[in-house]
Amino acid sequence: MVTKEPLEPKYATALDRWGWIELPSFKTAEGIQRLGDSLDTHGVTDLQCLRPLPKGVGRGHSFSDVFGWDRFPLHTDTSFWREPARYILMQSSSDSPTPTLLLDKLKVAGLLAQPSGARAIFRSRRKDGPIYCGLTNTAEGMPGWAIRFDPTHMVAANDAAKDFMALVDAALSDAMQFHYSGDNALLIDNWTCLHGRGCVAEIDRSRVLLRAYIGGRK
Repeated sequence: MVTKEPLEPKYATALDRWGWIELPSFKTAEGIQRLGDSLDTHGVTDLQCLRPLPKGVGRGHSFSDVFGWDRFPLHTDTSFWREPARYILMQSSSDSPTPTLLLDKLKVAGLLAQPSGARAIFRSRRKDGPIYCGLTNTAEGMPGWAIRFDPTHMVAANDAAKDFMALVDAALSDAMQFHYSGDNALLIDNWTCLHGRGCVAEIDRSRVLLRAYIGGRK
């Protein structure tokens, strides 16, 4: 990870093992500059303020537009970029009962090791036009262990892809729930983990989630 100030060893070890970490007593805006270089590209700003929206109101093909306040499926972010963002940093502006769902690095590696993981082909929407691709990024110069998966931008093009999507849906029951206290932050390795969002209760629909994408390779 390209850092200006290295993570404490215990956090770096946990991030490498699980693909995500909780950062206690952490302020996202200042933390971006401390952790590394934020990505401001494809119309995405340095620090985004995300609010839950009802179905059909968000940008086309966005999770808010498709699912509204319902649960978001497991996915990686920025799958439509040529090289997806490496890290995602998120923090709620206040205590929030709406969890981020996490499928850790080891579980994702187990999914990719299934026969359908190697054979899956998707028709993927990209900024420069649709392409056919697999789940890993070796053809585009990225490491073979780096997953790219987003069911709103990637359509199954063979039976193996359909089987893999079913595996991901089934794995949702194994996903852990990360809760925001208003003071803690979540750092996700977007190349090794899948994440989603729990259903948004009516009392939490004014929540603001701060999110930044951070670049860098190990």
